[in-house]
Amino acid sequence: MPTSLISESTPQLVQTPSVFFTLGELMRGDDRQFVSNAYWAMLGRAVDETGLSIYTAMLAGGKSRIEVLLELRSSSEGHAHGANLDGLDGAKTLVELLSYQDHAFVSCAYKTLLLRPIDAGALTSYSAELGRGMDRLHVLNELVTSDEFKSKNAMALEIERDGVVSEAHPAKTDKNGVLSLGDEGQNMPHLPASKNELLARGDADFVRGLYQILLARDADAEGLENYAVRLKSDLTRAEVVRAISHSGEREARRLMLRQIESSINDGERRKSPVLGFAAKMRHQALEQLIVEQKYRRLENQLIAMSCSQKAQLTRLESLLSRSAETSRATQPKTAPLLKLNQLSPLAQDIYFRLKSGLDKRKEQSA
Repeated sequence: MPTSLISESTPQLVQTPSVFFTLGELMRGDDRQFVSNAYWAMLGRAVDETGLSIYTAMLAGGKSRIEVLLELRSSSEGHAHGANLDGLDGAKTLVELLSYQDHAFVSCAYKTLLLRPIDAGALTSYSAELGRGMDRLHVLNELVTSDEFKSKNAMALEIERDGVVSEAHPAKTDKNGVLSLGDEGQNMPHLPASKNELLARGDADFVRGLYQILLARDADAEGLENYAVRLKSDLTRAEVVRAISHSGEREARRLMLRQIESSINDGERRKSPVLGFAAKMRHQALEQLIVEQKYRRLENQLIAMSCSQKAQLTRLESLLSRSAETSRATQPKTAPLLKLNQLSPLAQDIYFRLKSGLDKRKEQSA
């Protein structure tokens, strides 16, 4: 991502948003409003004019809103802010997937099952259908029976079953001989279209592709560096495939896919007078787990909101303190000091309000 799109400087102190944006809330309004809200959601600050102009132009040119959110989050400022918006990533469990609100559920289902961000048309269409009462299991059934899912799932199974025989490609290093991971595959989609395309990649992009195919997520920096570096020394590609294939995360994904299939089948069994009772009991147990997941998410959001407000107050105190020090340092020593009773009544009132707030903050932290 071009560094010019996101300011790398320290953001100005701004008012903390009073709500946590959901994906559905971000989809409302025109493009300018979306970009403004996206900056709050992903970066925790107001949008600058440059960013607003660039991203509204991208949206007008066909870029989806989901792609803009992902791009903001992947920027250095986005990483530093650490925002986490439901629906942008794949789910680890069926309960997690089903506990999301409609827009986030559909977006997450695409990333979980089809291994890619959802397109704008599908997000709008499915969210509208869910709002009119469509069963979520019907959405999942349409995805897992699609040719796209079958093709990608078959590729994952083929790689695990047959392994790989193509070995290391020439490593890319800098002038000091240090392995480079950043440039390799910079313009290449992480998800390969076939096993042969995966094998034709350089080592770093080979690892990236495996993470997408087998774990339905981007490779984390630690895993990418570990596997890509070790492919140059003590690991073969076949061993990397086995390591990821036998990991707990991969097994959890297999379990989730089995649960999705079972839940879809239970949807039909609930209509049966013979098999319906057991299917209904399993469905009720799943719904209870979903409710508990929603409560945990709400609790985490409240905790995060509290931490965010404390951080803003701390920054405000720091800025006021530095402003006062700067004012004293730049003030001529012969200049008479401004006394409180020389201020206007309105200025005095503002002063005492600020002082009272800071005093209370110090008492609470003591």
